[in-house]
Amino acid sequence: MSTTSAYVAAARAVALFTMAVLVVASPAAAGTEPADSSRPTPTQLVDRLQAATTAGAEATREALVTELAVCGEAALPAIEVGLGRKDERLSYSLVRVLTRIEGDGATSLLVGLLKGKPDAMPTQAAVGSLSSRPIRRALTAAELNTLTQLVKQDDAVGAGIAANALVRCLKVALPIRLRPVLARFAQEVTSDAPRVHDGTSYVSPRVRVLQQFLLAFFYVGKPAIDLIAAEREKAEQPELRKWLGLALGHAGDARVGKELEGLVRDDPDRYVRSAAIYAYARAMGQDAVPLLQSLLTDTTVSEYHGCVGTEPIYLLRWAAQGELARLKREAAAAATSPPAPSP
Repeated sequence: MSTTSAYVAAARAVALFTMAVLVVASPAAAGTEPADSSRPTPTQLVDRLQAATTAGAEATREALVTELAVCGEAALPAIEVGLGRKDERLSYSLVRVLTRIEGDGATSLLVGLLKGKPDAMPTQAAVGSLSSRPIRRALTAAELNTLTQLVKQDDAVGAGIAANALVRCLKVALPIRLRPVLARFAQEVTSDAPRVHDGTSYVSPRVRVLQQFLLAFFYVGKPAIDLIAAEREKAEQPELRKWLGLALGHAGDARVGKELEGLVRDDPDRYVRSAAIYAYARAMGQDAVPLLQSLLTDTTVSEYHGCVGTEPIYLLRWAAQGELARLKREAAAAATSPPAPSP
């Protein structure tokens, strides 16, 4: 399935951003304040948004997207009516609103857009938003089919985004979620197709694609280990076995710790070493701290500048710093958590 230029320009921008940051409505936005009769209602805002979108009034449209998002869950009925108008440009704007509203109600409306054409811009934008939030409601056969087909048939970046949405469908059995993701991951590992750096990352284009799939395994965590290990047992190519080892690390399998340590220290590809740092830290937890600390003075530099200007990007040092910070947060949270009740 080819990806439309509109998706590349807009929906993917939403997807790749929301996988890292989710803007949520404040408690006041969720309807805890008394209604102000001077404010426009969500229905009025949706009508104005449609008019602004049709007129191409970009500044007005952006202001209305923000204003609707501030309404929080109170805006959901009006948004649902707006989505029912089947206006693609309005629906795309409403997806951007839903991306900023936390909760299962907004998620359910995003899931409903999976009934649309897989390559339509609202559908692609919805998939991007869903790639960073848990999906707690059951999916229809059509909705599940859309996500699965995107994982199988979209281009590499789109498939990685869809993979992160698919694994978050908590009412879908884990093998049904994970097997298409593992199959496409293996396909991308073994592909020799040329990849172009798009300026949004400081790792190589190949590793950037594969990291999207590794994030999906990290989200699933330990329940994914047996399925990944079974695929690795069948794998014959050393490169595929290596990357399935990285997948096991991201899922939290400490059995691959020594192997991952070897990749961190010795792999000839600096970008694989960077990916291995995340896998090692997630597999070994606090036991990873000594190796991570040893990398804080590493001078390996990325050849790609991504979105961070022209200063040198110390690839391994930054990865180690990020994982040390995560492990520190985890340790602090564990120290303040109440003890588990005795059996």
